[in-house]
Amino acid sequence: MPIMDNAHALVVGIAEYHHINTLPRVKDAQHIADLLIDPNYCGFPTDNVKLLLDGQATQTALRQGLGDLAGRSNADSTVLIFFSGHGG
Repeated sequence: MPIMDNAHALVVGIAEYHHINTLPRVKDAQHIADLLIDPNYCGFPTDNVKLLLDGQATQTALRQGLGDLAGRSNADSTVLIFFSGHGG
């Protein structure tokens, strides 16, 4: 499978919260990121997949990640935003 040069993703996984019960420890966001960069499956360039986990997924980092995603992509891009966490 060819590399998808114009494919971009922001993958977020949050299980640890300050004011909400911690979620069970699962690695779904990490697994999604790994799948996206695997040339046998999705073939996203590694540099085009941003992964934010727990404490990395601050409001500032999420806004910057979305802004970076918008800046790197265009009308012909494949774009994926994946979020795993509480909705509260």
